Amino acid sequence: MAIPTGMDLDLKAALQEDIKADRVIGEKLRSILTSGPRHITKGLQEWNYKDGLFLYKGLVYVPNNENLKCKVTQLFHDQVMGHLGQWKTIELIT
Repeated sequence: MAIPTGMDLDLKAALQEDIKADRVIGEKLRSILTSGPRHITKGLQEWNYKDGLFLYKGLVYVPNNENLKCKVTQLFHDQVMGHLGQWKTIELIT
């Protein structure tokens, strides 16, 4: 799941904390993206690490955390797009 980079600051802080707590994603991927060997980082060109967040094609990576996924869904449903229906909300998020 990914969301646009212009986001709610509380959600951003929650994402940063969850990424920091995830040893595999938080430590390993950040290390590879920021200082990994060229032959490895070349295959990860669509990924970026910026301001404590992972970006994939310009969208914020959301870790596999049900609470965060619910917050993202609520953001799109309630604040960003309004009540467009279940399938339209899912389409916008994905």
